[in-house]
Amino acid sequence: MSSNVTELWQQCLLIIKDNISEDSFNTWFRPIVPSSYEDDKLTLGVPSMFFYEFIEEHFVSLLHSTVKRVAGKQIQVAYNVLADSCSGTTTNISSTTQCYGAATATKLAPVAVNVPQDIDPQLNKSYNFNTFIEGKTNRLARQIGLSIANSPKDTAFNPMFVYGNPTVGKTHLVQAIGVETKRNFPNKRVLYLSANLFKTQFTTAVINNRLNDFINFYQSLDMLIIDDIQLIKDVEKTQLAFFNIFDHLYKMGKQLILTSDCAPDKLNGMDERLLSRFQWGVRAEIEKPDFELRRAILEHRIKNDGLVVDNNVIDYIATAVNDNVRNLVGTLISILARATILGEPITIDLAQKVIGTPEAKPAKKVITIDSICDVVCKYYAIKKDDLTSSLRCREVSQARHIAIYLSRKYTKSSLKSIGKTMGGRDHSTVKHSCAQVEDLMFSDKTFKNDVTLLEQKIQE
Repeated sequence: MSSNVTELWQQCLLIIKDNISEDSFNTWFRPIVPSSYEDDKLTLGVPSMFFYEFIEEHFVSLLHSTVKRVAGKQIQVAYNVLADSCSGTTTNISSTTQCYGAATATKLAPVAVNVPQDIDPQLNKSYNFNTFIEGKTNRLARQIGLSIANSPKDTAFNPMFVYGNPTVGKTHLVQAIGVETKRNFPNKRVLYLSANLFKTQFTTAVINNRLNDFINFYQSLDMLIIDDIQLIKDVEKTQLAFFNIFDHLYKMGKQLILTSDCAPDKLNGMDERLLSRFQWGVRAEIEKPDFELRRAILEHRIKNDGLVVDNNVIDYIATAVNDNVRNLVGTLISILARATILGEPITIDLAQKVIGTPEAKPAKKVITIDSICDVVCKYYAIKKDDLTSSLRCREVSQARHIAIYLSRKYTKSSLKSIGKTMGGRDHSTVKHSCAQVEDLMFSDKTFKNDVTLLEQKIQE
């Protein structure tokens, strides 16, 4: 192996290319520029913080194993991140691992461990309460989960049964509970796994005549988190094994957390004794995210990536992608990736290009504050800058009031968001403008006709 950084990285790329799709390779690895390789440390230049975080979240294992294979030894990977494209400012960041104990020899995989030894809880550290954004549709589940993580043995929330449609955030929440519990109580034996993996482990234990070891291992846990428990319905022997584990942990005051795509009473094919036990503690539904939560999720991700995105673009994405959190975040990642790789500005036009498949198009026209302002300015023949300025002449002031009123009526933006877009005005000013327009529409027929015509134009 040559010590030349370019040659080292080219050898790594040959291996990586064979292990991922061509699109992923071209998007996430071709833009990387190797910076240096010295003192057993490889530094890679990446174009943005978003780029760095995406690689660390999705390709870190492949990257580390490939570098080790080419270098012939374990070496450190670091990044040189372009923080400001205008000034060329960069920042250096070391690579992280995704799971607890991923690189330690003392953390052993479950079932083949002795009880006194520590275990790998199989938790993704990025799934934590800081990244699980709270909204009306998940607030109860989040608060219950946080209470459990802060005091696992002193709550009445055992078991915790989290249910809801796929991709609304159930996995993120229950892993966040595990992550926070390990942070607060490092010695707690916490384990997260899918019901499908539990089923596979049980079958393997039976085949290898190690069923007692399997049961004993799970009965030694302080917190057991099982995702998609509905996957063991209609599998009687697996359910019996889980029933014995459940009963033991519950009697010992250990925490059980389960997720499902439906409520316990809808789990056909599940043992009645288990269904009864699933309802002993607390049931918490996570509903489809509403507009405000979708917008908050987008804002949080954008802020973490160190980017600035116009409120109208955020509103457009939050309105157009309304089915689930995973699709929402995936759409944002696609938009940010395109903007980063191709150097395109993040605009509504760019968002439309990414979202604009027949399946993803909104059923109705997406109306934004920006589009409303354009229509109002054209109708009253005023400049957009005047609309958001502090000018108080009658023509501009009236147009501004109408734009605020229509934004409140035809978008799902908050009062604060509307005020910010309309020149940094506070929410009380927005409410005052809406009240003025409503009063004038009641008393002035000509004014009402103007507003009605504008409403038609913004919906065209």
